Amino acid sequence: MKKLYIAMSAFLFASFAFAQTMDQPSPSVGNGDYVDFIDPNESIYQSFTAGISGTLDRLDIAVEHFGSSETITVEIYSGSIEDADLSGSPLGSTTYVVPLGNGVSPIIGSVNFTGVDIILGLKYSIKFSGVTNSSNFFYRGETASSYSAGVYTPKSGQPDLTADVYFVTYVTEDTSVPFESLCGTTVNGSEVASVTEATGASTYYFDFSNGGSIHTQEVRSTNKLDLSTIDDPSLVAGVTYDVVVKANDTTPRSTVLTGCQITLEGPATTALTSGDCGATFTSWSDTLHADAASGATQYYFRITGTGVDVEKLRSTPELKLSDVQFLLAKGTSYNVQVQGVTSGVRGAYGSVCTITTPGAAQGSISNCGTVFTAWSQTIDATAQTGADLYQFRFDDGGAPVIVYSATSSMRMFKAVTPLDASTVYTVRTAARKGGVWGTLSAAGCSVTTPGFDLARDAAFTASGENVFMYPNPAVSEFVYFSSELHNVTVYDALGNLITESAAAEYLNVSSMEAGIYFVKSDEGVSRLVVD
Repeated sequence: MKKLYIAMSAFLFASFAFAQTMDQPSPSVGNGDYVDFIDPNESIYQSFTAGISGTLDRLDIAVEHFGSSETITVEIYSGSIEDADLSGSPLGSTTYVVPLGNGVSPIIGSVNFTGVDIILGLKYSIKFSGVTNSSNFFYRGETASSYSAGVYTPKSGQPDLTADVYFVTYVTEDTSVPFESLCGTTVNGSEVASVTEATGASTYYFDFSNGGSIHTQEVRSTNKLDLSTIDDPSLVAGVTYDVVVKANDTTPRSTVLTGCQITLEGPATTALTSGDCGATFTSWSDTLHADAASGATQYYFRITGTGVDVEKLRSTPELKLSDVQFLLAKGTSYNVQVQGVTSGVRGAYGSVCTITTPGAAQGSISNCGTVFTAWSQTIDATAQTGADLYQFRFDDGGAPVIVYSATSSMRMFKAVTPLDASTVYTVRTAARKGGVWGTLSAAGCSVTTPGFDLARDAAFTASGENVFMYPNPAVSEFVYFSSELHNVTVYDALGNLITESAAAEYLNVSSMEAGIYFVKSDEGVSRLVVD
């Protein structure tokens, strides 16, 4: 034999009270006092009076049964069964699969409804039906609830109006206000407004227009609009809008609200954080940060400058520079303003901040005007915090010579393409930070190279550099030749003879100062760098 129990659950009250309100309490479970299903085709009704207005979301029941799976149909109607005034089709209908019980205590379950609206003070009835077994029991309460009265058909065929079936209803309370009450006022975007229901309507169209470029339409399946759920961020704070609401799925649509104007209150203004305002950024992977605006769910970043006026919408108060890199020039200053979007309404832009994009000119040459006397001397640039590589550019009217250094100082003999002796060069420098090269420093810095370079002497370079030696630059005590050389002479960058030998297979450089040297032999010539 199967038994079906319906009762309330204190545990479920606590679990769901945060989102819904318990409207219909239940009497205590009557021990052994039950309603008997005589025929699977018969039904049990439970009536109640709504204690609040809102949407019926859930019906908690406690059910126990044995044997094979049992599914019951649960429906809700307008009207009271005991007053015999049920009207029309059910407001909502669903099914519930009864879980397997143990015969000792009811098992708590929940029946969920969708879109069932109830109104404070009106009567409704819940219908339980569709039982497939001929022997079923439906327990009732020991005392009647002030909200409830049940009807079932006992074996004699006479209805019993004292049967009080166990159920608990949960309702999401309707806190909406009539849209008409908002007309002519300034709204803050948190309101839920409703219009008069149109007969047979399943779709409502809420139109906002300002008589100009802004026209926004919000489509809802009910006659209510939560202003905080407006998706289109084109509505602007401080602007007054004409509101028209139409209903029905076919055209022409019936108008349910017109001649209404509301003004949208904007969110608090915002701007770049103090740390980013005025900053010079060193990497395109950096991020612009704005102060969070109360209630804002979106943020507009506006960047303006010479030939640039761009807006970027973000869901957080952050904008990566890489997202606008293709629009901006490097090493350039731009104005940035930020505005928050609350409930689809754009606030006013905050104060203007100036930023400088990565790649700004960094530093300069510190020893401009120097006439150098040795190729081992250094060109010195201003050291830059965070720089991992420096570029030095030498110009004398011909093809420029570009040299890279891991430090802000560069020895002249390290140029891959040798610099000319006794030549005036214009020198500019740039630093790399975060993978981004800054622009070259300003022109106007000149230096003069040393006056002698044996590597460019016609007699010395007639056959070109054709002696192979390793390692070069020298990093240890000895430098080795690829084969034995004869009549070997070694000169420094100023042409001074350093050492000579009738024949040699290697060269001891341990006593040689850092600089550039030239090796000449019967077999050829080459340049040697000693660090």
